[in-house]
Amino acid sequence: MYIRHPLSADLAHSLCNSHSNALPPFPRLEVFGGAVRTLVGRAGGVNASLRVPELVLDDFFLSGPTARALTNSFTWGKITQSLVCLRAEMPVAFSPQDDSWLSAEDRLALFESFKEFNFPKLTELSFTLGPVHSRETNLIDLDVIALAGAFRKGTLAAVQTLELSGAFGRVGVEALMGEPGQTHLSGLVTLKFAQSYAGTGMGAISAALSDGRLSRLRDLNLGAGGVDDEGMIIFCEAVRSSDLESLQTLDLSGNFPITFRGLSALRDALVERPSSLTSLKLLKLSNCLWVEGHAGFVLFQILSTGTRLPSLQTLDLRIVGRQAWFAFIQNFTAQTAEARFQRVRTRLNLGLNVIG
Repeated sequence: MYIRHPLSADLAHSLCNSHSNALPPFPRLEVFGGAVRTLVGRAGGVNASLRVPELVLDDFFLSGPTARALTNSFTWGKITQSLVCLRAEMPVAFSPQDDSWLSAEDRLALFESFKEFNFPKLTELSFTLGPVHSRETNLIDLDVIALAGAFRKGTLAAVQTLELSGAFGRVGVEALMGEPGQTHLSGLVTLKFAQSYAGTGMGAISAALSDGRLSRLRDLNLGAGGVDDEGMIIFCEAVRSSDLESLQTLDLSGNFPITFRGLSALRDALVERPSSLTSLKLLKLSNCLWVEGHAGFVLFQILSTGTRLPSLQTLDLRIVGRQAWFAFIQNFTAQTAEARFQRVRTRLNLGLNVIG
């Protein structure tokens, strides 16, 4: 069953009232947009379990009233047992007088509530930025620290996809990654920190990758995530020390400070440990505007033997520096006739564009 805004109060009441016979039973309820606020608002007022085995709350703005309603519905246990997916965007609000304003207190209270109740079916949790957003309503380190506490406590043990965007950075990332030997993130398959400052916590991410805390991680998205050359060098420590065999996609797009120096570190790490990243299928460097000049040749060197990154299918180089683009494509073209490079040519799709 799919419900979008508007959602009538009567229907919301029937959905949230286990004693109501107004609706037939159905296995899954997916609620979108403004209907989410109506449903969770009603859920917080009735002390009974939601009448569906699986609940999806998707594509809605996390306004102050919605955040408070969610926290209240968790308290009453209305949706915690059936919630399988929660995907929200930070509201477009620039003043506390705006109805959609999300205060730091309401936001933190919501994240703290994840520690208090168990979410046995919740596999996807996402709080992202919309195309227009206010820094004042963005996630900060305190929010991520609260969420980290929920993971450590085990209430979010079922989560496989975690997506967070906002103004958080090293402090929040370090809290989430935890310490060596901890297993609270071992279930994560997809981790997205796009549009954040998570790159400043690359040391913690790299360590968690190296020692197995993220042993199942398949997709790592740090697009526009504050990654620079120093962050790349730190990431390459994980490449040197571990095979990272589960990682299939690495998104570094939009990280302007990455230059040939960071890519050279990746090349050197793969030369030293060619058995690392052998499952990587997608490497995104689009909109890395400082990937220019010698960086193109460095990228070519990474791929030229056909033994490094053997599973790579897509190298996204859209919107990079002109000289880097030409350096890569000229070497790529010159070598395609060689037998040792045929396998690279046949398996690799290039997303190419150029600036400058």
